Amino acid sequence: MANEFKHYVHAFIVLEFMINVWITKAEDANPWLMHTNKLTIDRLEMDIWTNSTLVRGMVGAVSVDYHYTKGFLYYSDQVADRISRMNLRNPHDAKDIITNTLGLADAIAVDWIYDHLYWVDASHDHIMVSNLDGSRRKTIINTELVYPRALAVYPNIGWMFYTDVEDPKIERCGLDGSNRQAIVTTNIGSPNGLSIDFAENRLYWVDNHVQSKQIKSSAFDGTDIRILMTSADNLPWAFGLVVYKDWLYITQFTNNTVCRVDKQTGSNFQIIRSDADTPVGIKIYSGDNQPHGSGKWLTYANLNTIERMDLETNVTETIAARVTNAVDLDILYEKGYVYWSDVRAKKISRSAVNRTSISGSIEDIVVERVDVPDGITIDWMYNLLYWTDTGHNHIQVSRLDGTNRKTIIKNDSSLDQPRAIVVDPSTGLLFFSDWGSQPRIERCRMDGGERTIIINSDIIWPNGMTIDHIGKRLYWIDGSLNQIKSTRFDGTDTYTIIKNADVLPKPYDLVVYGSYVYWSNWQYRTICRVNKYTGQEFSVVVKYIRSPMGIQVFADEVQPKGNNVCEPNNGGCSHICFPLPAYNSAQSSLSGCMCPDFYIMLSDNKTCISMGESKYI
Repeated sequence: MANEFKHYVHAFIVLEFMINVWITKAEDANPWLMHTNKLTIDRLEMDIWTNSTLVRGMVGAVSVDYHYTKGFLYYSDQVADRISRMNLRNPHDAKDIITNTLGLADAIAVDWIYDHLYWVDASHDHIMVSNLDGSRRKTIINTELVYPRALAVYPNIGWMFYTDVEDPKIERCGLDGSNRQAIVTTNIGSPNGLSIDFAENRLYWVDNHVQSKQIKSSAFDGTDIRILMTSADNLPWAFGLVVYKDWLYITQFTNNTVCRVDKQTGSNFQIIRSDADTPVGIKIYSGDNQPHGSGKWLTYANLNTIERMDLETNVTETIAARVTNAVDLDILYEKGYVYWSDVRAKKISRSAVNRTSISGSIEDIVVERVDVPDGITIDWMYNLLYWTDTGHNHIQVSRLDGTNRKTIIKNDSSLDQPRAIVVDPSTGLLFFSDWGSQPRIERCRMDGGERTIIINSDIIWPNGMTIDHIGKRLYWIDGSLNQIKSTRFDGTDTYTIIKNADVLPKPYDLVVYGSYVYWSNWQYRTICRVNKYTGQEFSVVVKYIRSPMGIQVFADEVQPKGNNVCEPNNGGCSHICFPLPAYNSAQSSLSGCMCPDFYIMLSDNKTCISMGESKYI
């Protein structure tokens, strides 16, 4: 009888393991809810709400999180003073990873991008971080905390959010604890839970104030605070919460329930589990709640800021905030910079960025002898910066750091109001628009020579231009005719992509990326897109922008690599080397040399010497 019992027990364990493995294989297609249940970590199947136990043998489970791509489940036990990890792909692989000197582990949060584990230690009033296995622990915040409680991280944008229930507030900081900011400090009593809405870029929290229990949400900077639920709305004592798609899921440990409501209105209250045991921590196991993002950013000037939005997750970041009137911008993908022109500050600046982070620093590149720098463009192959100046009515070029400036097209009455400018370094061609008395688009060499008008009809306000470097076509947007057109580099095969005053009222700039052309719209304060071939598939990509101007996509495909004809010795030039146009097969050289202003070229056509100070303009 005993042997038979052992056989049944063994068979049950094997069956349970097989079920866990089968469930894990289906996780990508079937998200599920997890929550702490005092002595266990339990799992609820979405929509049908059947529950099962993932982890047993706990004493006071309070927090839970996971690493989706690695398949790890993390959970903390406040009474046993430990944080543990279980491999969901092999449930027998479970171990304690934090045990020494751990006090009240009230909250844990997993960084799924950089593979770190964060936790709040309420007994020591600090926040710590470690590797996913608990090694290399570091205290990142240990001051100005009275009783830290909830914790949430958004590694894609480099922010961590946390609450203090004794000094009631919500703060945010960098993932290393730097740049702390108190974002919610008023009308807050005892903030217990935190959750991030990755689709809407909002923060949700539970406030268990003695007089009025509430669930609120705000923007990531603490503005636009909205009250979603109050104690009168089926809210006796909520603790944890998590946002997933259209729903907000909540644990309530006084009546031992798990419920959900509409995340926008707090309506449609539903109890999805009524027999829990002191539920606290809660998460939804889904890749949607740990987005990786595309790393491809729609970058745009927004008057007083430079912003970017991930094209996959719609996460928005501020690259630069201290801007007075940004008009145009461009990127340098390989070196990781965004450049922009500021017509009020009369300068061109840049800030370091990459696929996953922003620096927040601003470096002024061109600040002297600038009036109205309407358009800028980056030559990423030859490391040159070009810009138009409508105030001085000329076009200039410099190194990427602003040195070796040269006026390539001077104020000699040939320019009226130069605006947009783009470059195709693989062909050695520069394009610019003029929206003055004779609106047109011109093409020239990258030193300003061999100017040719390629478009001078059906054009009035050519505000923005962009190049499809793969298809070798030029696109421009007309702010008066409310249209987007495209042409070959020689001005032939010109056709209209879209012409619609309702869809394109007061458009400004545009960029081609993939199969779409994106444009900024002054009147609607949006960025929209259509199919670049058909003009169909219209959609609004970004809404509620204060004043959208120049736009670009930060992605490697936007600036394809090519053969640098100035390598390896700068083409023998003492200062600026540039490629000669590829269309001229009779030329004896593939590259030419330019001298900065106040320099003259010697007879070798490669060496520049200073000619002394002279009147610049």
